[in-house]
Amino acid sequence: MEFIITFTDPKHAVKIVEVLERNDYLFQSIHTPHELLEINFFFCENALMVSKGNLLLLELISELPVASLFCIQNSQYEFVYSVQEGT
Repeated sequence: MEFIITFTDPKHAVKIVEVLERNDYLFQSIHTPHELLEINFFFCENALMVSKGNLLLLELISELPVASLFCIQNSQYEFVYSVQEGT
């Protein structure tokens, strides 16, 4: 399953990439899809796409207070986890 990880500060990408690499996920940097920018216009212009994600990815992302996670199903983006701003 494909996932998109979004964040609101470009500096957060470094921390997210470190976690993905440490856990052997294959990912690429992409332009944040327009549909996700409509959800939160504070998302950065770039996002990370994980091509073969699993439930462990949700656990890893939920431990990072800087990332939101969406999955791609039937060409639509479905909310999986969202960063709780201000925590």
